[in-house]
Amino acid sequence: MREALKTSLAEYYQARQVALSDRTRYIGASDVAQCPRRALYHKFVPQGMIPRFLLGYFVEDAIASLLKGKRGVEKEICPGIKVHPDVVNKHGVWEIKYSDTPEVRESHLAQLNFQLGALKVKKGAIVLVSSREIIVQPWEFSRELYTGQLKKAIQMRDALFEINENPDKYREIIDTLPRETEMCSFCGMIKDCFHITETIPIEIPVDLIQEVKEKTARLEKIKDEAKDLLEKIGVNRAVTLNNLSLILTERKMKKVNSPYVESLPEEIKASLFIEEPVKSLRIGGVKG
Repeated sequence: MREALKTSLAEYYQARQVALSDRTRYIGASDVAQCPRRALYHKFVPQGMIPRFLLGYFVEDAIASLLKGKRGVEKEICPGIKVHPDVVNKHGVWEIKYSDTPEVRESHLAQLNFQLGALKVKKGAIVLVSSREIIVQPWEFSRELYTGQLKKAIQMRDALFEINENPDKYREIIDTLPRETEMCSFCGMIKDCFHITETIPIEIPVDLIQEVKEKTARLEKIKDEAKDLLEKIGVNRAVTLNNLSLILTERKMKKVNSPYVESLPEEIKASLFIEEPVKSLRIGGVKG
């Protein structure tokens, strides 16, 4: 049964990849929405079946069936540059995303904007599905943004064509493209992108660094206070923040009137006994 499921998932994943045609031959909207180097590395570095993408395809199919629009639309802007919107209906263009966090990113909106420009449609929306909520964020076409995106797409397309003609030099050709360094801190291709002698540019505001330092110092103080209290309660072993909440919650259930638990720092007590309700749906967002 396990092997049968793995085979079916692999076939489904491959079918979705085939629907997008050979992505090493063109630049798409998702490529334009990210760092040029990262986009091209993903085209030429083997990755296999990525579970996150597979889950995203499942979500896309489910939401698309509810929107009841055209699927499989392909629009070529010029040779080597084309888009494949998820759904197109009377309301506009819909881009469907799955994410671990309920946050519509700038790259999502950039991808949608490029699709709107290619299809000459004025309005669209991002549908982002996470484990906590569903977000629908409208977006109106920005011609100024699209103009810059076209220039970027052409530069990426030219590099892509050159790589296809000289596959052994793909690294050197990608090195000619600019980096969008705000993505470096979470990019999975960072080891391929940077040479050993280079320093990875991670830009962090000075005020944010100071805030992190202050909160880290406060956290260490709270940990020390908590461990002292735990010893008084009777927990004579080392604890981490991961199991601290569970231990204190169990102790409070057994000793409701324990003065030691009641004297815990407010930061800890607030996190122990108050759970944030899970939202099921949020519709709206800031219009670009």
